[in-house]
Amino acid sequence: MLKKRTTIAFDKYYKDARIHHRIGKKLFDSGRNESALHFLMRAVELDPYNAEYKFALACLFSEMDRLESSNELMTEIIKNIDPGFTECYFGIGCNFFEMGNLEKAREYFEKYLHFAPEGPLMYDVYDLLYCLGIYDESRVKGSIRRKAVRLSRKGEKLLQEENMEKAEKAFDMALECYPGLIGPRIHLSDIYFLQGKWEKAICMAKSILSLDPVNVEAHCRLALFYAAAGNKSRYAKQVKELQTLKPSNEKEMTILRETCSTLGEFATLRNIEVGEILKKGIITPFRTKPNNNKA
Repeated sequence: MLKKRTTIAFDKYYKDARIHHRIGKKLFDSGRNESALHFLMRAVELDPYNAEYKFALACLFSEMDRLESSNELMTEIIKNIDPGFTECYFGIGCNFFEMGNLEKAREYFEKYLHFAPEGPLMYDVYDLLYCLGIYDESRVKGSIRRKAVRLSRKGEKLLQEENMEKAEKAFDMALECYPGLIGPRIHLSDIYFLQGKWEKAICMAKSILSLDPVNVEAHCRLALFYAAAGNKSRYAKQVKELQTLKPSNEKEMTILRETCSTLGEFATLRNIEVGEILKKGIITPFRTKPNNNKA
């Protein structure tokens, strides 16, 4: 009996991402980096779409001079999970600074100031940019977003040409350039869904809500994704969210109405096939009209 309880307790511990993250953070804070690495990597493995866990691992990689690995994790956070996680811009900038890539360092420090103009690291960034001696405030705001919009439009054109693989890369590059765009996130959530990457599609749709908490398209997609993935608890919660939405235009009203129809007017969860959603026209792999790239 004791052996059985011990086995259950160990199994619960081994599958708990929070425990691994907490232990890893304590080890990291005490300077035991190699030991911390095991626990933080395990936390990310168990919960790959948790921004906090990935950021902790990225910080550890940076401390261990694994700067490229650190940048990969932080880039993934702001592209796929939470574009409002502005510490990542600062972290990536610092890593590039250490790598001697001063141009990229300047780019990410400027991104931090753009997305968090009064952020807690603002003065640190100004000091670093002053040391670099290449900060030009007048050109920061417009150029990055214009480049991202061009990439997003390229992605939309590729979708119209039925080249989903290249379109995905274009949208991905747009978000790397300017994570504040909503259009590419909607497209990517659709693409991941159609590829059967349920959790990735859900994560991308949720990232839209961190930019626009009442975004109708994102809320509707989440309900459809949860239903298709068979996640009853998340689906039930999302249905309640749909009932609170207030569409601001005819397009949003149509999307909400068709989503509700597909879900059976908030009926009990049923297995919804991808083909059924496509037939409704809510999610289209190859759009005929460009999506609005609003921030």
